[in-house]
Amino acid sequence: MEQSQEDGACLLSLPRSPAVGRSISHEEPVTCNRTLLCGEERGFPGAVLDLKRKDTIALAMPIDHSRDVLLTRYSDFNLSATIFGTIDSWVKQQYLSATMNVQPYWSDTSVRRIYASFLIVPPPPDVNRDLLNFMNTECNFAMEHADGSFLDHLKWGYEYGTKNYPSRSPTVLLLHSIMGVGTNYFPMSMDKVPTLQTFITDWEYSQIEVFPSMLRLLYADKMLPELTRVADYLPHLTGVTMHRVVDNKLLHLGADDFWAAMNYQLCHLVDFVPIANWNETFTGNDPFLVLFTKLLTFMRNTSRIEADVGLVPPVEGGYVGDNPDITFGSIINSITPSWFKWTLFTSSVKDLSKEIGHSLKYTLLWDDPSTCPRETGKKCMLGCKGSNVQCSQGQCVCKSGFCASDGACIEAASSAN
Repeated sequence: MEQSQEDGACLLSLPRSPAVGRSISHEEPVTCNRTLLCGEERGFPGAVLDLKRKDTIALAMPIDHSRDVLLTRYSDFNLSATIFGTIDSWVKQQYLSATMNVQPYWSDTSVRRIYASFLIVPPPPDVNRDLLNFMNTECNFAMEHADGSFLDHLKWGYEYGTKNYPSRSPTVLLLHSIMGVGTNYFPMSMDKVPTLQTFITDWEYSQIEVFPSMLRLLYADKMLPELTRVADYLPHLTGVTMHRVVDNKLLHLGADDFWAAMNYQLCHLVDFVPIANWNETFTGNDPFLVLFTKLLTFMRNTSRIEADVGLVPPVEGGYVGDNPDITFGSIINSITPSWFKWTLFTSSVKDLSKEIGHSLKYTLLWDDPSTCPRETGKKCMLGCKGSNVQCSQGQCVCKSGFCASDGACIEAASSAN
């Protein structure tokens, strides 16, 4: 990629695409603001936004770029250098490599469209330089992420939050991974928490420390099915407890903070949706696209969405673009049934938490026993396990004075407190 500067502008000559059967050329340089292309200094120096990320920020949604890109593979991709390097299953390694090792070549038309739309996105506030220094010198963000560097992902979160979730602090999405990620990788040691807290507010810290816990509860398919089932009762939800990933400490969020945390999770998932070919069955059932769709649908249906997040869903029989070279992992991806792929995804998160002694148990807290859900979501024939639950018409139902939460029954007094 070659850059030249002229009259304060930046000319970017993109690499020529090895396209076969499609007219994608990158010969004509694209002119735009130097801040966007050359320095990438806006808000957060030292990290860059690729075209896919610029587009999601400008449009406030992920889109299927099947008509915009030609997909190839990086010749030097190394899974062990990413946050997924701790995965020891060879089959899972091959699957992850196939889904992560995707190099897009963009059409000139899409490049111009994305740069034009991103050009009018206001730059975010500059991140505190002392905080950036702390992140670079006291934390380990050297690992690669699912797409680009770890810092690229954090920069994207900060910019997405600034533009599309302005009612809450974008600093949470900037630092969401600092206390843990979906794998058992922790960029910051716990002894540095006091220093971290000098840069952020107490509310921001409460959201940052709970972020990995919320992520795992969603990825493990633990919490969202119950929240969906008890949707009619949610106006009476007063809070949620769960366990911090790094040390299993019990955390509590009030209802308003919990819904903010859910909105942060929704924003975060935008960056994990596949770049193209959603209409293809084995891409359309990608676990991240499936989870994003489920969460967005739930947040919309319950009127809990605060962030600006959209989606144009896949269309069965719709257009599908080119795929990268076939690998063993891509074959696994294409032949694996949707249900089994989802099971592998959720069970992997459960296994990772089990490895470090992290509990995925949570408690939904309700304001009154007369207005809380009592069906646990478990089916029965003759009886149910536990002294505070009974079998009623094939459903396990909590006895009077108890509320259902995480498949069990809790005392209403404990729930209210």
